[in-house]
Amino acid sequence: PRTFPLAHALHNLVMVPKLRRLLIGCDAVHFLGSGPELLGFAAAAAARLLGVPFLVEPALHPGQWGDSWIDVRLYRQADRVLAHTEAERQVLERLGIPAERVSVVLHGVDPQEGGDGQRFRERHAIPAAAPLILFLGRKTREKGVLRLLGAFRRIRDAVPEVRLVLAGPSAGAIPRSAEVGVLDLSDLSEAQKQDALAACALLCVPSEGESFGLVYHEAWFYGKAVVALDLPALRESVAANGGGLLVSEDPASLEEALLSLLRDPQRARAMGERGRGVALRHSWASAIESYRLAYRQTCGDHR
Repeated sequence: PRTFPLAHALHNLVMVPKLRRLLIGCDAVHFLGSGPELLGFAAAAAARLLGVPFLVEPALHPGQWGDSWIDVRLYRQADRVLAHTEAERQVLERLGIPAERVSVVLHGVDPQEGGDGQRFRERHAIPAAAPLILFLGRKTREKGVLRLLGAFRRIRDAVPEVRLVLAGPSAGAIPRSAEVGVLDLSDLSEAQKQDALAACALLCVPSEGESFGLVYHEAWFYGKAVVALDLPALRESVAANGGGLLVSEDPASLEEALLSLLRDPQRARAMGERGRGVALRHSWASAIESYRLAYRQTCGDHR
């Protein structure tokens, strides 16, 4: 906080004139991000000089990022803050953003269903009969990869044929030693990711912070059940629609949820199908219309 005024002034000195030239003729300025990168403050200043409204679309992971003092300072400069869930709206209001300046917009999801599960299994020598738990994301403590590994070691004793695929950037967060039944892959191409989603029995990303949960919707397009931590944003999608199971931070809770779905594939498939209905509601056409409405409201209020 003490160095912010200087950093803010220097950043604006360089960036605001450039942004002002780039943004001439626009009807609104929409910033995607939060406070620490400082670009949002420069964008807000440029919008004021141009006389157009300023919108911020953050990615709120309460307790991790998006809710610090510098983020709040940026949000308060916005004519409108865009949230992706009602839970996110409530967080913004608790941070002091007036309710009339917060809009909930839909997150568009690409409807992918073209993955080849058999191809993925053949490429990585995974037996066709082996149930596969998939983790997609950054392999960090916050994303829950260590929590999942711990649960898997105990699940493996009960279901010896089970496999766990960890796919995503490692960021030095997980042990590199070989684990029985664990396939540790780096970041996948889009086609490889779709193959992995088609191959898995269920998706488990027990992340400690989610503002929307795009990866769960991607799994639902393949009719796959999901397992995640009990977070406010996920109660609106996973719990409310029955597309999977939400668990507590207790390791036994995660282990129990995974085992219950592995032992009851029919139940897992039914959850995945309910989840597919949720994902289908997040079409790009619906998302675009929700953003367009937010823009219209913001520009109207600004005038």
